[in-house]
Amino acid sequence: CTGVDRIVVAFKGTKSVTNIHTDLDFASVPIPNVLHSLDPGVNFVVDGMGRILGDHVKGVLGELFESSRVHRGFGAAYSSVAKQVLSLIIEEYERDPRPIFFTGHSLGGALATLC
Repeated sequence: CTGVDRIVVAFKGTKSVTNIHTDLDFASVPIPNVLHSLDPGVNFVVDGMGRILGDHVKGVLGELFESSRVHRGFGAAYSSVAKQVLSLIIEEYERDPRPIFFTGHSLGGALATLC
């Protein structure tokens, strides 16, 4: 949802049997397998204030990113909606730049964290 002063991206929580199966698929997988599959051309890191970070910081964060793992079910759920959600966020932000907030409960909290 959008407001005059912010964009809020809210993900719903566990609500169905399918969602429960997603929650229970807790084996971990490398996070690059989930996030790099979205757009391999994206190669930047942005801090919490929306600033693109320098190469040194990107190098350190890149090493952490490459070695990080994510819950397989959450990663799959995020991958299934990420392109559409990110496209809408970018469209809304380019139309009217303002802070973006991510939120969710249960499964939705995991998706908000990955977003």
